[in-house]
Amino acid sequence: MKLVMTLAVGDDAELVDAQIAYHANAGVDVVLASVEDPTADTRAILEQYVRAGCLQLRGADSPQATRAPTGLSRASRVSSGGHAPRA
Repeated sequence: MKLVMTLAVGDDAELVDAQIAYHANAGVDVVLASVEDPTADTRAILEQYVRAGCLQLRGADSPQATRAPTGLSRASRVSSGGHAPRA
């Protein structure tokens, strides 16, 4: 079983690193982050977690190009082995 956390991120560089690190240490396997207009600092922090393999980005400028909450709900089902409904 995987523990998946969703996280909405904007201009939150001062909080996002601590938030993700805390939950990863608490047992979260994957963070699905919905990104809306992040600053360069926030983007750099998120990309570190992407490279580490514990975060997937969602948002207008991410490769997945989905938006919360529907995109995160669909991504949660997919990451847990379920199938996303067809749109």
